[in-house]
Amino acid sequence: MVRRINLVPPDERRRKKTDLGLVGIAAGSLLVLGAIGLSYFYFTGVAADKEAELADLQMQRQQIEAEIALLAEYEALQLEVVRTEQLVQQVYAGRTLVSEIFGDMSLVVPDNVWLDSLALQAPEIPLTVATAPQGTAADPAAPAAPAAPAAPAVPGTVTIAGKTFDYDDVATMLVRLQQIPSLKNVSLAQANTDGEDDEGLKTFSITAELVNKTQPADNPLPLTAVEVSN
Repeated sequence: MVRRINLVPPDERRRKKTDLGLVGIAAGSLLVLGAIGLSYFYFTGVAADKEAELADLQMQRQQIEAEIALLAEYEALQLEVVRTEQLVQQVYAGRTLVSEIFGDMSLVVPDNVWLDSLALQAPEIPLTVATAPQGTAADPAAPAAPAAPAAPAVPGTVTIAGKTFDYDDVATMLVRLQQIPSLKNVSLAQANTDGEDDEGLKTFSITAELVNKTQPADNPLPLTAVEVSN
């Protein structure tokens, strides 16, 4: 068996030996670079997924905002319906039944009294409407609009002017008018005698306030009971 002889000088032999420390550092560096590369590709995929999810959420948000805008239109229509219903109820409840008032007055006029004029002024009833509710579909945090103070109601009046032969008939008519439920504060405005002697015709004028009792204010009338004519 032939024996191998190392012809490299002893000083040079140490340079030819493998440096295990450098090999370990190089291997570790390769592993770190591989891990960094894998992490890069992993997080790049995660970022792409998140961007796709964000785009999908933004699309959903746009759809929801479009639906909210559409619902806001319906909410405005609903509020308009509520306001209209309230106005109809208030107008119907505050109406003056002129035919009923005149019918009652025709029953109390004495036989010896005839009317020259009859003027009726309907009451002015303030109307209130609904305001926007607390929060809306377009702005849930929006506070409700403050309600405007209601104006005082102006009572209706009726003025009767007529003639008769005796003041007793005027007094009788005055007392009878006070018994009509739709009239209040009935008073004699004036009474005079035509001519210079007491035998002439007696002219008079009576005023009264109207009382609307068609519907209590605290008990709204159902819209199904409201009569609407075209």
